[in-house]
Amino acid sequence: MKKYLLALLFIAGTTVLLADPVTVTVKLTGSGNPTDIAYNLPGYPGGVYVGPYQLSINGGASVDALCVDPLHESNVGNSWTANVSAVGGDISKTYNATNTATVLGYSLSSTYGYEIDAILFDLIDGPSKSSLSDRITLQEAAWSVFDPTLFGSDTNTIQTNAFKIAENDGFSASSLGTFDFSNYQILTDVNGSKQEFLVGSAVPEPLSLGLMGFGLLGIAGVGLMRRRRKAASALA
Repeated sequence: MKKYLLALLFIAGTTVLLADPVTVTVKLTGSGNPTDIAYNLPGYPGGVYVGPYQLSINGGASVDALCVDPLHESNVGNSWTANVSAVGGDISKTYNATNTATVLGYSLSSTYGYEIDAILFDLIDGPSKSSLSDRITLQEAAWSVFDPTLFGSDTNTIQTNAFKIAENDGFSASSLGTFDFSNYQILTDVNGSKQEFLVGSAVPEPLSLGLMGFGLLGIAGVGLMRRRRKAASALA
């Protein structure tokens, strides 16, 4: 009986391990601040907010997020269901799955584009968080990766200045080899109407969920066996 129970626990744990957190509930709890008025994006003559924004995921505490898509609209208090995609992994559910990224005039794969945005997020949420001018440059550079036409001929200047900020913050080409992209995930509205965001490791990864599920199942199994032993002792 014990072997049978352990086999069931292993199968159940493996099932949880293989199940991806396909979607999550996202709520925009805070906008970036202050307003970026350096450029008037199409349809937003008053300017837009720059990151980091704040999101609540599955009702949890708010976490910082980077908007990588300015042409959809989200307002504070809005909630929606979002697909979760790992930066550097399967991005087929993102807005830019079939698009190319543009960096300093070069066309790159969209996977690389999200990796660039993850680096920019690391900067805008780190050393440059207190500098408005840096945040504006980094945010606009993040937007320009997939929408270079937003800023026209200024795109290269914006991206060049963003890379200068990275260098000033100690980021170099060699940093790419050690940068952990797995810490960043993409949240994409399943209905395609809300902005797309990057977040840090706020969304549980499948492995973490699997190990947690396996652990809970194991605890439950141990408890079950103990109760059966007690019942058998009482009957003896």
